[in-house]
Amino acid sequence: MDGSEDWGDEEDDFIHGNTRFDDSEWRDGDDDFEKPKKIYDNNEKEKWIYGTPGTDDYKPDLTDDEIAEMEIMWEYDFALAIVRGLIQGLARGFYKTYRYNLNEECFGKDAVLYIYYIVEGFQTLEFEPIMQSAGLIYNTWYMIEYECEFLDHIYDVS
Repeated sequence: MDGSEDWGDEEDDFIHGNTRFDDSEWRDGDDDFEKPKKIYDNNEKEKWIYGTPGTDDYKPDLTDDEIAEMEIMWEYDFALAIVRGLIQGLARGFYKTYRYNLNEECFGKDAVLYIYYIVEGFQTLEFEPIMQSAGLIYNTWYMIEYECEFLDHIYDVS
């Protein structure tokens, strides 16, 4: 074999290891087909800060200081969403359970509040806020261990 042989017709170009990459019937059949696009709300940050209108957690009358705190917490929530996705993706991929979802309490809004007040407590370098942060650190650890089942996943990977 010198590599110059004809590899067959065009149909064979899409077959690899008995797996068809693309089916010409679907590929060429409909030129007007467009994959449906999911439309997301633009106001996720406002929903996170003020809550969803019409629900019990809706707070339209926040002060400027509270709004500033909630905007900082929104930044923390982004980082925690990455951690939440990492844990959930690890569990889905490792166990091959693609419908696995983490508990809603795992790195939810309460965890963001805990972490915000822990950081605030340690920034003051005063005794009382640091001691209050110790309780929040325990609450955060409890959430990581029992709500997220993080150590179970880590033990399985190691």
